[in-house]
Amino acid sequence: AADAGDDCGGTQFWSSEEARLLAAGGGDSTTVMLEAWARSCAEPTRCETCIVDEDWLLERSQEVLLSSDDRLERAGLELLRRSAEVAVEALAADREPLRCLRPAAVASERRQFDEELLAEELTAGRVCEGGQCTEACGISIFDEVLLPEQAAAIVTHAEATLRLHRATDHPQPYVDLHVSARHGFGANHMLLLQAVEKLRLLIAREARVPATWVGIASHFLSRTTEQGNGGDRTVHCDEASVARFHFSGVLWLTGNESKGGEIQFWHGETQEWHRRVQTAAGRAVIFSSGWENIHQVAPVSEGVRYALPMFASIAPPPNNSRLHHKCAQPKPESVTWETCEPRLARWLE
Repeated sequence: AADAGDDCGGTQFWSSEEARLLAAGGGDSTTVMLEAWARSCAEPTRCETCIVDEDWLLERSQEVLLSSDDRLERAGLELLRRSAEVAVEALAADREPLRCLRPAAVASERRQFDEELLAEELTAGRVCEGGQCTEACGISIFDEVLLPEQAAAIVTHAEATLRLHRATDHPQPYVDLHVSARHGFGANHMLLLQAVEKLRLLIAREARVPATWVGIASHFLSRTTEQGNGGDRTVHCDEASVARFHFSGVLWLTGNESKGGEIQFWHGETQEWHRRVQTAAGRAVIFSSGWENIHQVAPVSEGVRYALPMFASIAPPPNNSRLHHKCAQPKPESVTWETCEPRLARWLE
């Protein structure tokens, strides 16, 4: 039996049979593996608490991902994903459901901004080019997606990584996970990776699809100052700008230390600005990327604003099985979303 020890069995976990199976990619799901390990622990009650603790899971993940033991890399990534799942499960949303909207004229679906975009005639529905979106449209706000110290650590990491990246004269002006791994692979890179996964899972929840349906189309760490905010705010629609953007999210890493940077949303049916989401460190706003969520970002008037924007494509993973075809495009007379979603989620684990 594993000895819980001062770190709740962390060091012993990696020598367990469950960790070996997790690293091999066989057997049951990550959750089932962790539960089995907890039952074998010398202090099962204590270990059961640890396997649903975000920090414990992240620390175990970092132990192997930051080491040179490639044999445990898969297991480390699975624990990092599970740490993100545990963190978002407890988050409550401030939701505003909206009717999905799209241009009435198909030819007007791309690259419109400002007054031209606001004047566009809209009708009910989604475009969702290349994807499989539901009718779940709206705006959702989540607080405490990151703790203040987590947000501050990612900002520190981003500043250091950006300095190294700029020295290479690379044309890409921002930090994403690829740049972060190249110039700053370490504990704070793992924290950024976890933050990206949290956003992806929140998008899955609000889009009402399994997490496996949410693909990251674009993400980056945004650094905005009074001098570098690009001038006047631009009214835009994410899906109108890039067709594969079906759902959007922004996670703020700074708050009161800067002024400006809030997002304001336009209501396509009432034809008025109706929702202003203020920045706060650790706050995330998740919203459908269609024309129901035309928006603008206020310029930064003081200080530096750091945020993590993410744009996601919504589509079932490619697979030729009968279950996939039946559930990817359910027919009302044969199967419903209520039937498909849990079945498909279990199948894709």
